[in-house]
Amino acid sequence: EIKNPLTPIQREFFALGAPTPGYWNQAVAVTTRPEVGFAALRDAWRAVLTRHAAFRLRFARTGQGWTQRIVEAADAIPDLVEVKTPAPGAAAMAAAMTREAAALQRSLQLESGPVVRACWIAGGPGERGRLIAVAHHLVVDAVSWRIIFADVASALLGEGVPTGAVPFPAWAAAGARWDFSAARDFWRSEAARTAVTLPSDGAADAAENREADAASVSVMLPRAETLRLIERSGVRARSRMDEMLLSALLAAMQEWTGRPTVRVNLESHGRDALGETIDVSRTVGWFTAL
Repeated sequence: EIKNPLTPIQREFFALGAPTPGYWNQAVAVTTRPEVGFAALRDAWRAVLTRHAAFRLRFARTGQGWTQRIVEAADAIPDLVEVKTPAPGAAAMAAAMTREAAALQRSLQLESGPVVRACWIAGGPGERGRLIAVAHHLVVDAVSWRIIFADVASALLGEGVPTGAVPFPAWAAAGARWDFSAARDFWRSEAARTAVTLPSDGAADAAENREADAASVSVMLPRAETLRLIERSGVRARSRMDEMLLSALLAAMQEWTGRPTVRVNLESHGRDALGETIDVSRTVGWFTAL
C-alpha cells in the first residue's frame, strides 16, 4: 500500500464538503457487436483496469483532511458482471440498462473500494449487448473513458493492452514537487477582487436565485463561420480558440452589463506535461484544471 498526494482538483472536490462524497460518479454505456462474447469482454476489461493504477486508488478521511493511497491490484479490480435480459427487444434492454446502471451507481466506495464497476447486458440472439461502466470522478475524466475503451478494443482484437502510460499517482506526485506558488498567488489575488453581480430577472434576494431555476442556452456556429474563425481570425490574431471565445464573451458581457470586467471560471482538461518525461496523454485519472 502506497500513499500519494491529492491533486489540486481532488482537493477542490473534497473542499466542497459534499454530504455523500462517494456518490460523484461518471457513467458510460457502449454497444457491443453480437459476435462479442462475455468471456472475451470480461478478460479484456480486467486486463485494462489492472493496467491503469487510478482504479486502485482508495481514499480516507483523517483529522487533517482526505488522503489517497494505492492498494494491491488483486484486491482492487472487480470483475465484469454478466446480466441477461428477461426478454429480447429494445424495451427489455432499456429497462435492464436503467436498473443495472442505478445499482452500479450505488455500489462504489471511496474508502474500501471499488471505485469502478461495470456490467455487460447480453442481447438476445443476434442482438447487440450493452457494456455499462461507472467510476468515481476522482479517478476518471472524459478523456480517460476514450483511453479505457480504446484499450478494451485493442485487447478484444488480440493486440493486447498498450503499455507506457504514466500512472496517475506518478503524475500527482510529480505535480506535488513543482512550485506553482507564483501562479497560485496571482490567481488568488485575482479571485479576491469583488465580482460584479450579473443582472437577473426579478431575483433581488439571493435566497430566491436558485440553481434549480437555472437554464442552459447552447449556440452552435455554422460550419462556414467556424472555418472562417479558425482559418482567418486565428491566424491573424495569433490566438488560441479558447482565448478568442473568451474575448468574445467579455465583449458581449461588457455590452450587456456596462462593466469592464467579468469573472469566469475556466475549465480545461488539465493534462499538462510536467517536464519532458511526464506524458499523460494515455493516463487514466482526473486531471481537470480550473
